[in-house]
Amino acid sequence: MAEPLERSSHFTVSSDLATGSPTVTVSLEGEIDAAAAPAVSSELTAVIDSGCSMVRVDMSNVSFLDSSGLNALLRANLEAGTAGTSLHIDQPSDAVRRLFEMAGVRDMLISATDNHG
Repeated sequence: MAEPLERSSHFTVSSDLATGSPTVTVSLEGEIDAAAAPAVSSELTAVIDSGCSMVRVDMSNVSFLDSSGLNALLRANLEAGTAGTSLHIDQPSDAVRRLFEMAGVRDMLISATDNHG
């Protein structure tokens, strides 16, 4: 995995975009809030614009997700659809899963293989 593109005291975002694979994994860690959302959006947009066919967002190490972070993910999902790219949330933490369920977007964003619980 590549070095983190953005690191602060409370979040990390990184991707394996440089591998040239048709499937790119973006890994998010820590608190995805208003401070982190712009970096998350920027990285997801760059990955989608790369022309890959699938973006997998690993959220297994996300301890907190607020509406700003959710908005970044929903916008990326729309961008991906427009670009003909699939975007899937993989291994959502309990905090992520709870927010997705409260917002009514679980089935739209979580991969079918991770859509349990």
